[in-house]
Amino acid sequence: MVRPQDLNKLSSIQNDRLVSIEQGRHAQAALGYTQATIARLEQAILTLLISKHHSGNLSEGEMRGAVGEIAGLRRLATSLIGDIRRGEAAAEKEIVDAQR
Repeated sequence: MVRPQDLNKLSSIQNDRLVSIEQGRHAQAALGYTQATIARLEQAILTLLISKHHSGNLSEGEMRGAVGEIAGLRRLATSLIGDIRRGEAAAEKEIVDAQR
């Protein structure tokens, strides 16, 4: 016999999966829109760093700031990729559960 609390738990798990799937789809769209821009920004930052280094005008503060900017851009992309993967995993679990 199925207890009501078991149904509530199942419903909560399914709802969490659906939220993860939706977040993954949004992250995939966001990554698609921003991936080229992120790459261009990283390249621009690196080009500026190299130029300043060759001219002898690169300060430690500028270098640290630029590295921080690149790290932030990569963190954004990594976060979106993580959301996409969680959404894909939740979708796979939904498919498996639906086949039972």
